[in-house]
Amino acid sequence: MPYSRLQSAVHAGERIGRLETDPDLGSDENFTIASRWFQTCMMQHESPQCRHNGEEDLPTRLIDVEPFEPRIKMTRGTKGTYVALSHCWGGHSHFTAKTSNVDEIMAGMAMERLPANFRDAIIITRRLGFQYLWIDSLCILQDSKTDWALESKDMGKIYQNAAMTIAASVSPDSSRGLLTTFEPPDLELSPPFGIGREYDHTILGNLRLKRNHYSYGLPEVLRYGALSSRGWAFQERFFSKRILHYGGSQIYWECQEDHYSADGEGATPMMNTQGSDVLRFQSQSFFNVYQLKSASKDDLYRSWYEVVSKYCKSRAFTFDSDKLPALSGIVSYFNDLISDRYVAGLWEADLLMGLLWKPHGCHTPKSYRAPSWSWASLDGWIAFEGECHKRIVHKTDAELVSVDAKLSGPNPFGEIICGYLEMRGVSISVLCDRAVYKDSHIHLGNCEPDGRFSSADAAIPKPGEAPGPRGDKLLFHNEKGLVLDGQPSNTYLLFIIATVVEIDHTGYTASHALLLCSESVQRNTYRRVGIASWEIGSPIGSLPWISQRITIV
Repeated sequence: MPYSRLQSAVHAGERIGRLETDPDLGSDENFTIASRWFQTCMMQHESPQCRHNGEEDLPTRLIDVEPFEPRIKMTRGTKGTYVALSHCWGGHSHFTAKTSNVDEIMAGMAMERLPANFRDAIIITRRLGFQYLWIDSLCILQDSKTDWALESKDMGKIYQNAAMTIAASVSPDSSRGLLTTFEPPDLELSPPFGIGREYDHTILGNLRLKRNHYSYGLPEVLRYGALSSRGWAFQERFFSKRILHYGGSQIYWECQEDHYSADGEGATPMMNTQGSDVLRFQSQSFFNVYQLKSASKDDLYRSWYEVVSKYCKSRAFTFDSDKLPALSGIVSYFNDLISDRYVAGLWEADLLMGLLWKPHGCHTPKSYRAPSWSWASLDGWIAFEGECHKRIVHKTDAELVSVDAKLSGPNPFGEIICGYLEMRGVSISVLCDRAVYKDSHIHLGNCEPDGRFSSADAAIPKPGEAPGPRGDKLLFHNEKGLVLDGQPSNTYLLFIIATVVEIDHTGYTASHALLLCSESVQRNTYRRVGIASWEIGSPIGSLPWISQRITIV
């Protein structure tokens, strides 16, 4: 059946269902729709980032798409307009910019040599009337650590300054392409009746029933699309003014003010079938970049913890070492607002709160990436104490002596080689054992380590008390992957960080501590292996805590 776009009803509220879409995402019709979305955003939207349409500082290199064979161009500090591509790496083609071929690609690149995603992005750029396109793997020298470090720290500005971002939202690698043609299932029903108004029997249109052919809406594309799991894409979406998403069956539009889909322009609610806002945590505007400028310092710290928590959830990297660099654009933006020292994923002035992160289903990467006290040392979802609620540090139980991290390159917010944290505070020994006697210990909870033991208990010795049943409640978290060194029992250190009050109707007050494992007894050096908290008034607070100065690596 040939494609024909159904005419929307003239009278408001009389259209049922969605408009029929052209299954060829590279058709004139789809380019007309995309161009109209862009013009509407620029000319009619009130949001400052939508209205902003002036020339911006150009990235170091751009792809000039006007020649028959696109070429890389050095911008030399000029201003202009360009679009950027957000995509997943991988696939059969490994065509990238390198020191060995940069002169060649500046002269011209044959389209047939480029992977499908790049070819399609060039076509989209041309059809929408732009001259310049930015693609990370072609505009950054991939074999130069210096060039990569310098360019990656400006990644946020590159996407923020782009007039539009083209998102290969469902392409798992660079070979799939964006301008695909969707082939819907062969099920279509056209019942022999029309839709009309009772009072004048006017026929407004015919009813056509079609199977819901995998036609995800924008919420599903943002949640399940391949791009949503890519680590680098997080800050690309965070900063983009406007995004043109290429899905599996249609195109979508997203900006700070509105969202559209080709099957119902301006009429697609960001809701799932249950009616909940599935974009609450997925939306580009879960943090409005411009609104952050007026936030208080405390709110900025809390926003940072929310950013990290969302960033760590379901994000993957081609290289494990990219975890910190892939966030460096957002770090740079927050750094300008907070004016604080950034160290290994945390901010020095709020470091004690920043240490109180909780891992959920985490594992340790194969190679070193960050000190154990940093959330970046693990892969998996991270949650922070006080992330969602306002909190006040009622009492600081630890004193920060010094903290530092050694960088591997010129990016001040990028990859690190090592780091340490030195603190003064109070601590007590903790016993982790397969069979802790609950009549002589205060029970902390189950460790569930991935070691020789299927499970183990953590407890604090309770000297001088007679045996008897005991089960004090204590919330205990520890990273999956804690190995008990193959010993029947191990002694760890519980080091109190702070007492925190949550500002809500409960007024819950608790002490929070890190669970540490000794790295060097002589140097009093430890690594973090867990976190614990207990409500004020617990017997744990009256135990014989000792003061000491420790280093955590």
